[in-house]
Amino acid sequence: MTAISERRRILVGGQWTPPVSSGLLGVVDPATEELLASAPDCGAAVVDAAVAAARAAFDTGVWYDRPVAERLEVLAPLGGAYAAGVDDLSRLVTAEMGSPATFSSLAQAAAPAHMVTTLLELAAQHPWEERRPSATGGTTVVRR
Repeated sequence: MTAISERRRILVGGQWTPPVSSGLLGVVDPATEELLASAPDCGAAVVDAAVAAARAAFDTGVWYDRPVAERLEVLAPLGGAYAAGVDDLSRLVTAEMGSPATFSSLAQAAAPAHMVTTLLELAAQHPWEERRPSATGGTTVVRR
């Protein structure tokens, strides 16, 4: 198997950013010791910037106050896309960590694809908002 990909930049806050150093970290097939992929060796400053950007996106980004129905609509294609890539993902997991192909196929590729679909279905049915009588005689809204 030849190298699958080589990344020279990383995504931080929605922008492709060059790493601080030119070093690369290799992902090696443990069975053949062949290089599968490489990624930038980022260093603590870039990792801290990525974490800060992720935190800001979580707290104030486009998902922050988007209704559940809209979130589910955006995420709905994820289950199908994941399922379509199960065979490739299974082969990649086997190559990356030496997991037996049957285990990679079922437990590390197909099962997560099924979980994505199942969780999206459950989220669509979940009572995200519930009105309950309050102790004072009014109504309390519980939001999850």
